[in-house]
Amino acid sequence: MSDYYQLLGVADDADIATIKRAYRQKIAHHHPDRHGGDANDEMVRRLNLAYATLKDNDARADYDRQLRKRRQQRWLDDKRTQLATVVASVARQFGKIEPFGTHRHFATAKAANQAAKVVRHLQNIWHKMADAATKPAADAICQISLSTAYQGGQVAIVVAGVSYQATLPKGLGDGEIISVQCAGVPVRIQIKISTPSVQIIGSDVHYTVNLSQTQAKNGTSITLPEPLSLRLAIPPKGSYPAKIVLHGQGLPLADTAGYFIVHLMVKETHD
Repeated sequence: MSDYYQLLGVADDADIATIKRAYRQKIAHHHPDRHGGDANDEMVRRLNLAYATLKDNDARADYDRQLRKRRQQRWLDDKRTQLATVVASVARQFGKIEPFGTHRHFATAKAANQAAKVVRHLQNIWHKMADAATKPAADAICQISLSTAYQGGQVAIVVAGVSYQATLPKGLGDGEIISVQCAGVPVRIQIKISTPSVQIIGSDVHYTVNLSQTQAKNGTSITLPEPLSLRLAIPPKGSYPAKIVLHGQGLPLADTAGYFIVHLMVKETHD
């Protein structure tokens, strides 16, 4: 199921004027005149379908219900993948623990402490999965910045046309569904990260940077989005696509943090 909002580059609550403007910009970009007479027929078809759906109130309402369910399922799939990754990591790290009587023991206190952190992390993932799987889809979409995803804080949430203030915990991933208090009433919201070029998978943050041909040739520097705000030097004449992996700089979950992965791409040029 395609995400029409993402395809058009608009927010889930965008009005029809914004959607129409975004559609015209996108469809013009794929016009045959811009590609030597060849149009991307599949992309044009998808854009037309997205616009036709979102400009019709009834069709959009039905689509939004389906999209919320699809995002919830995708979030669950990501959590299952994350859980499997952590379990595999535990097996690699502690698979050689020697049996001691009827119990297993760890060779050092450090190993025992690491194991305890892993167990808490697994419990956190499992409880979130169980909660999302047994409850209905979200009541509203809450768009937050990457900085809020890392640090938490106060946000405005619109439910049935009414705006509320709610406090979000840190460590929220894209697509995650949580329950918050709005004027004393529990409301289920789905998190959507609004920071451009960012995708969160589990606790790993993926950030895509498109370099120009000149930047790839001569080298440049980039600044990562908040809250990291780190400045990275890109050497000249590199080989692309490339990745820069920052350990422990990803989304903070329980006592651990994932990776922050910078994907370096080079823009294609059209004659």
